[in-house]
Amino acid sequence: MVPKVIKDFILEVARTPEVINASTNPKHSCNQIVITQINELEKAGMFTNIDSSYQVPEPFSGKIDKAKYLVLGSNPALKVDESDHIYCANNNIPVFPTRKSSDDEICDFFYKRLDHYSNPTYLKYLTYICKWVDEIENKTITKPIKSDLDEKYIKTNDDERKTYISQMALADIVPFKSKKEKGVGEVIKGDDFDTSGYLTKLFNHFNGKYIILCGTQILKFLKANPIVDKLLKDTGKIIYCTPHPRARYSYIEKIEKTEKYIWTLYLINIW
Repeated sequence: MVPKVIKDFILEVARTPEVINASTNPKHSCNQIVITQINELEKAGMFTNIDSSYQVPEPFSGKIDKAKYLVLGSNPALKVDESDHIYCANNNIPVFPTRKSSDDEICDFFYKRLDHYSNPTYLKYLTYICKWVDEIENKTITKPIKSDLDEKYIKTNDDERKTYISQMALADIVPFKSKKEKGVGEVIKGDDFDTSGYLTKLFNHFNGKYIILCGTQILKFLKANPIVDKLLKDTGKIIYCTPHPRARYSYIEKIEKTEKYIWTLYLINIW
């Protein structure tokens, strides 16, 4: 059962009217990020109209009110197959909601998403990161974490993985889906979508202890946006920066640094 206050937040983000506004207005700050998805769906032969085909913005994934870790990226990656019923049936995953999905379908999908996550390898990598953060906080190991770590620090067993997954929520500073962060900067800099309001509510729903900034792109966006940066700082959470598990030519086993988020940390070469 999704708590009502969480359900209201999910629907506020997933059903934002800015999707329609941006799709018809080239000057809208969300136009590029919305049109990017439409173009990708059209290329795949999967676009009928914006209501039946467009994948809704992602408020978060996981039980955010119960999570210990909030893993924060720049924006959700677009995978057009996630809204294809045949693909999802063959891979035993739920169909990603589109604008025509019901409120209950949208809320259940995001709140329970990590119970049947569509990319278990990626999620496994994130459990490594959470384990490292715990090890640092417990002073079992010190930062920065080097790539020559003992095997026990770069693997999690099945029980640990289940525990970390159940304690994790995923979100992004911009909830609209696109490829290669296309259009993210325009959304943050623009006034059409209230990024600060979205993040404020997101952080208010997160009762856990750690926020993990995943990848260099989010650091770049935060550096350019002091208001969003301040929102993060004001959460009072313990914040870490890590490489993105899917960084090009980078594997989680070769991670070079996991750093606490210091307000001058933007210049760090994460890998």
